[in-house]
Amino acid sequence: MAPDLQISPPAIFILNEFGDKLDRIIFDGAFRTLFQIKTARNGDIIGAGYAWTSIGCTGWMIRVTPNAELVWERFIQDHRLDPNADTDFTDLAETADGGIVAVGGLFGNLRALDGGSNGRTWVVKLDADGCLEPGCSSDTIHLQKPVSSTTNLPEPSVRLRISPNPVVDQFMVGLEEFGGASYLAQLTSTRWLISLWLVWKGWLVFATHFVTRSLVTTAG
Repeated sequence: MAPDLQISPPAIFILNEFGDKLDRIIFDGAFRTLFQIKTARNGDIIGAGYAWTSIGCTGWMIRVTPNAELVWERFIQDHRLDPNADTDFTDLAETADGGIVAVGGLFGNLRALDGGSNGRTWVVKLDADGCLEPGCSSDTIHLQKPVSSTTNLPEPSVRLRISPNPVVDQFMVGLEEFGGASYLAQLTSTRWLISLWLVWKGWLVFATHFVTRSLVTTAG
């Protein structure tokens, strides 16, 4: 059935102890079905079911005051396993922290498990304000598979090499620039410089060796 064509929308009636009607709320508009309602600790009414929306058949959760005023409603869809999946809620409960947890089903083009159906049990927890993440502002929660980034990172202009790694008593540090120059340094594990080489496109240009207190320099 298409949205906005529901002939008998779900409604909640507030009655007094004698069964007299005090208030009511009717959920007109998009097609909705309310499977379960319960009373929260603060007296609010919480409910769960499903609704037809622009993103398919979604799980539907509501919170209503004792005076039948809508606090919030949420249309919750999970397309992480199948972009065309449908979802619903069949039961709910209030949690110790004041949130609401609802359970239902997720149906779509999914692999059947253990020879059973291709459906999945689905559990969602919202906080007392109806948010999956604190501070939400939309009445729709649409979970989708993350899109991988195709951004190509620029090629590095310099490559650093250290050998051996981890360091024992001495190690070599090589700094290679892709323009053609390479620098190679030999150091002790306490970072004292032993030798330093400069190579340009495969040719040794400059070498310096530190031996005790003397300095030996070789130019190519």
